[in-house]
Amino acid sequence: MVKKPVLAILCPNDVQVTETFIKAHTELIDADIKILFGGYLPNFVRNEGPLVAQHIVARIARKIEQTLLPEGVLSSHERAIIRYLKKEKVEVVLAEFGLTGVRAYQLCRAAGIPLIVHFHGFDAHMYRTIQQYGAAYKKMFDYASYIVGVSRYMCNALEQLGAPTRKIVYNPYGPNPVFFNCQPASDAKILVALGRFIPKKAPFITIKAFARIASEFPDIRLRMGGTGELWDSCKQLVKDLQLEDRIDLPGIVTNDQVPPLFNDALAFVQHSVIAPDGDTEGTPVAVIEASAAGLPVIATKHAGIPDVIVNGETGFLVKEHDIDGFAEAMRTILKSPEMAIKMGEKGKSYIKANFSMEKHINTLNNLIRQLSQ
Repeated sequence: MVKKPVLAILCPNDVQVTETFIKAHTELIDADIKILFGGYLPNFVRNEGPLVAQHIVARIARKIEQTLLPEGVLSSHERAIIRYLKKEKVEVVLAEFGLTGVRAYQLCRAAGIPLIVHFHGFDAHMYRTIQQYGAAYKKMFDYASYIVGVSRYMCNALEQLGAPTRKIVYNPYGPNPVFFNCQPASDAKILVALGRFIPKKAPFITIKAFARIASEFPDIRLRMGGTGELWDSCKQLVKDLQLEDRIDLPGIVTNDQVPPLFNDALAFVQHSVIAPDGDTEGTPVAVIEASAAGLPVIATKHAGIPDVIVNGETGFLVKEHDIDGFAEAMRTILKSPEMAIKMGEKGKSYIKANFSMEKHINTLNNLIRQLSQ
């Protein structure tokens, strides 16, 4: 029996409540996995507890220590992580998000452990993040063995930030296989959107586009699942447009509620844009899942979306902020449900062939095995 490599996954949040793709990494990567979480410099080990004391006096002492330590000198917190990595004989570290990588690369160098840094979205694009961490990124790129991006657009951005081309690995997300079992209804009357109500997903544009075609299709509804900073203003917009009986904003949608939601839908809609602060999608998981479920996708020519949606074949892509174009794409789909079904079927086949979760995880498995030998 081949011994599994010992892998430490460092992530900002507890894997029980974190992003879908990070949770998949912790569950599906073929390794003896140790999960460290709790900030970009994690302090908790999953199922074990904190690495350093959490009482108020200890936290204050660490704050003071961090402000007084010269650059390059490791803190007691960092030394505790190194001791843990050595004790557990960790062979490879996978840092989820670039900012985790910034905090991890010095620890890995001190412990003599290879590092893989997995970028996901804002960490490669947000203006403030790049301005604050750009110099540190270059040092991290120099140490890290591999830098993983989830879209071609992101990989280009990472190269512009200084990541060596030979270290960049394009590895788009894959959907949970459960979505391939979805069978959208041929007589569906719902356009569905899922995602946080935040600037880069521009939910207000989706609402305005639907408003422009709503009177033409009085039996069609728009259902937008999710919450976020723009939810209240979008709720008010729906009220102002007098579309409260046509647009549903149900709030949080749990993972097990998504497949039935897709089965009741005619198409998936998401108007992603570059936010004013530069925040940008990686490759939106909901877009991949919807296409895997057999729904045509109406979205934008944004970041990794053109990687997974073939314009005119598995959905329609318009320019960012093009409300008229988005409305016209909705109109085209609604006028021809038969076309919608065919596009959805093509999308399911395309995702299955090119963007499976198995392929995503296998890419990471191969990198980890290579570094652990």
